[in-house]
Amino acid sequence: MTTDLRSRGGEEAQKIVVMDDGRLIIVAVAGAQIGVARYLPDGAPDATFGTQGHVTLDLGYALGLGVMADGRIVLAGSNDFGSAQNVRVIRLLADGALDPSFGTGGVVTTDLGGSDTAFDLALQPDGRVVVARAYGPLPSSFFALRYTADGQLDPTFGLGGIAQTPMHGFSQSERVRIDSSGRIVLAGMDIIDGSDQRGYAVVARYLADGILDPTFGQSGVSSTYIGQVAGVHAIDIQPDGRIVVGGAGFVGFIVVRLDAQGTPDWTFGGGDGVADAGPDFGGGHAWWLVVRRNGKILMAGTTAHIFSGSTPQDSWGLAQFNPDGSLDTLFGDQGHPDFAVAPGTARDITLQSDGRAVVVGALDQEFPREREQRPERRPRRQGLEIPRSHGP
Repeated sequence: MTTDLRSRGGEEAQKIVVMDDGRLIIVAVAGAQIGVARYLPDGAPDATFGTQGHVTLDLGYALGLGVMADGRIVLAGSNDFGSAQNVRVIRLLADGALDPSFGTGGVVTTDLGGSDTAFDLALQPDGRVVVARAYGPLPSSFFALRYTADGQLDPTFGLGGIAQTPMHGFSQSERVRIDSSGRIVLAGMDIIDGSDQRGYAVVARYLADGILDPTFGQSGVSSTYIGQVAGVHAIDIQPDGRIVVGGAGFVGFIVVRLDAQGTPDWTFGGGDGVADAGPDFGGGHAWWLVVRRNGKILMAGTTAHIFSGSTPQDSWGLAQFNPDGSLDTLFGDQGHPDFAVAPGTARDITLQSDGRAVVVGALDQEFPREREQRPERRPRRQGLEIPRSHGP
């Protein structure tokens, strides 16, 4: 299912949420605009939302998405694509209009003193919003910001609504989740300078007041060495409290599992808590993951395929792992399906109540849909890939 948001540039869906009634909501980077679309359970545009099922906003760009119990929509990102980036949080009414009861006319902008953006958000049951800041000035740190239900920085959280945790190298806190005990979990990367580009998958856990949880990892922070790294972009929390994070390592799709205390899960992967899809998958860059009810881990992102000629191109890819970290060879083609129809990027994946997975991203609409040959799996470029400072 493809939607043209009729923006002034390229369009790429970033996040998707399945509502309790089965409707789907996505947020997209749409040129220099924010695109939000809502669909019925069968994929048809929801005519009760915006104009023909979608809205576009000239308010910067948004990468994070959450839906409140009453249907209101919360977005997180930045006010600008240039060098003057500040964290921006937006709330919409259920019909797609800006919510005047939040911030100033539905919009809150926070200046942290550098070029900043929010990559993800999590909603608390009382309407408070927690966002993870990805970009910012050195020295490198993880940041979590919490806003009250009316859009003010929450003075009961961290220092004036902001919790900051210094890291060692180039770091980004890209994902945030709230566990069953109300603790806030940030996930991201920390890359130590050097020719070997030593990369760590980092998880920080905070108590409800924004103080690091002393019972987790080393004084609230857990770091797992994963070698050369391009990014850590995904997180999910299992019902037993174990934390699964994923992204891209030296060989592509990589996933790390920690126990509830922040120690690598020695029963997962090669005995060190780390598993990967292997070089036969074509390298790749995982952007999101979900843990199924049976404990299997499903990841979505980009991998390399040959559509025509001999040059590999980025395209959608999925990989599924068993609960022990081994590839699920019953899924797709030896654990990773070949379903790409054109070059593009898969950015997010979620599960419906029946277990079916919904994947969103972008396709190159100008590329011919008929492939001249079956795609071959080729390794992608490897090593460090630092996101651009002006946007996603």
